[in-house]
Amino acid sequence: LITGSNVFVATDTGGVLRSTDNGITWTTLLNMTNSYPVTSLAAIGKYVFAGTNGGGIFQTTNEGDSWIAVNRGLTSKDIYSLLADSSVLFAGTDSAEVFRSTDGGANWTNPYGAHTLYFLSKTLFIGALGTLNGTLFASVNSNVWEQPGLYRSTDKGVTWVSSNFPCVVSIATSGGNLFGAADSSRAGIFRTTDIGKTWIDADTGIDGDVSGYYWQ
Repeated sequence: LITGSNVFVATDTGGVLRSTDNGITWTTLLNMTNSYPVTSLAAIGKYVFAGTNGGGIFQTTNEGDSWIAVNRGLTSKDIYSLLADSSVLFAGTDSAEVFRSTDGGANWTNPYGAHTLYFLSKTLFIGALGTLNGTLFASVNSNVWEQPGLYRSTDKGVTWVSSNFPCVVSIATSGGNLFGAADSSRAGIFRTTDIGKTWIDADTGIDGDVSGYYWQ
């Protein structure tokens, strides 16, 4: 995550790291060693958020020097993905729920109500979040070989429809394109220009496994 002159990196054992010199040196922040893996990062203005697996969401307003927990309204503290869309923050949890905050993380609600994007199962989680032209995407992933797939919402998470595509492990956007890195029977990088209605291969010329878990 890059904000201003700071580069933040989430780790599964060492918390959050920050570099102010383009990666030459790093400082450990939000030290979660032997505690909670940090799964995701997002930023809205001066606010930087870190999602953790077990500790919920943490927020800093001073470039990572100090952090506070911001979990009010969350029904799970296992956070697998975060997304900042303008002034709105989204968080994907381990129960296939997408929570939304419109006040900088102070309060969280599930706009879909007390529902998940798939059947309630502890093997499911929201593995990736993304947005393109006002459409929100959420990938329902699994710790086992269930493949629930990718969903999209045009009303900021109030209602969802299937994108008829396997689950992805990472989502990135560029211009009018949304890219998904799939790690399933249809592994690879794919691109859509019509908010997920159709997908085309986008990994021609890339050798090896392109379905790595943290790709942006």
